[in-house]
Amino acid sequence: MSIIHIEVTDQQKAALEAAAREEGTTPQALASRVLGDFLEEAQPIDWKAALARGEGLWADRDDLPDFEQLRREWDRNLWDRE
Repeated sequence: MSIIHIEVTDQQKAALEAAAREEGTTPQALASRVLGDFLEEAQPIDWKAALARGEGLWADRDDLPDFEQLRREWDRNLWDRE
């Protein structure tokens, strides 16, 4: 494990110490956990894998509208409007 030094305001230090006391841990441990959570959330999303996981999601549904009919209704010639 590595050690890094960061600068915080007096208010941030006081808030970190108070939160750590409330959690029953040290400010260093709390800051490390919060940083870890942030970095985990900041990981880029693999959108291709997420899309692949959704493949076939609606395959066996019978409560969906007829999408082909809806699409045909949207396909209209704008020049032939009444």
